[in-house]
Amino acid sequence: RRRAEEEFESDELPLEQQWDKLETLRRHLSRAEQAENTCSWTVVCDQRLFLAQFFSCADREQGGQSRPATEARACLAEVYLQLGDLQAARQQADQCLQQAEGEGWVDSSGRPLRLRALRALSSVYSRLADAPLEAEDHSEALRLLHRGHSIATEAEDKKLEFDTLLRLGLPIRAQEDHDTLFNTCMQICVSLHDAEGLGKSYKAMSKSIESEGNTQETLECLEKLVDICRDNGLKRNLADAFLCLGNTYFTMREYSRASEFFLQGYGVSCELGDVALLQKAQ
Repeated sequence: RRRAEEEFESDELPLEQQWDKLETLRRHLSRAEQAENTCSWTVVCDQRLFLAQFFSCADREQGGQSRPATEARACLAEVYLQLGDLQAARQQADQCLQQAEGEGWVDSSGRPLRLRALRALSSVYSRLADAPLEAEDHSEALRLLHRGHSIATEAEDKKLEFDTLLRLGLPIRAQEDHDTLFNTCMQICVSLHDAEGLGKSYKAMSKSIESEGNTQETLECLEKLVDICRDNGLKRNLADAFLCLGNTYFTMREYSRASEFFLQGYGVSCELGDVALLQKAQ
């Protein structure tokens, strides 16, 4: 990256006369285009990230604190998120937030840069929780998820707030007030007219209730999920809901009822032509 910045440092000549610069730009744009044609999306991101880092001037002494450079940091944070480099994404989002704080700056689309940085940071903390969750370090995972939710609330993004709340409610069941969490999730979905999100809330709640051994309430949640999916034409979610009901009845040793729901799930999967769902139903 430093080499690239040095390569482009000179402004003595007009751009059309800086052949080395033009050739380097052409090379990276061509690589990105070739990668896009072969669906090599990581390579596409890498090549565009190279160009974004150059054009942003975010790390340069002159102009590095300007509004365009601050917007560039927001872009870099989002690209690093796509690439899975969470530490780099957090660094860029933090710097973007620091530079945008109190300035009232908006990006080229009219979105406040401060809120854009907060959205990126919330996503970073939520994804950073994946590793401790996998290692069953619930204390660290909970800290990161709470941080992500707090930032999402500050970012004034209801959809992001819903996503972080749902994650808080799923993996660490014994340590959270799930009724409050899931009810808040549902209220957000109703306000956003988000039927799919509402279904996710009921599915998450059913898992939480099932873990407590309350089978009847689990069934009620799943039946509500079926109604939501059916009423809103969410066929893929409907098939999954039928299979969840089938599994619950199967654990209750009510095999006839389980078979009934498995068959319904299989039927919807056939309509969709979804191989993964078909295999699950089979």
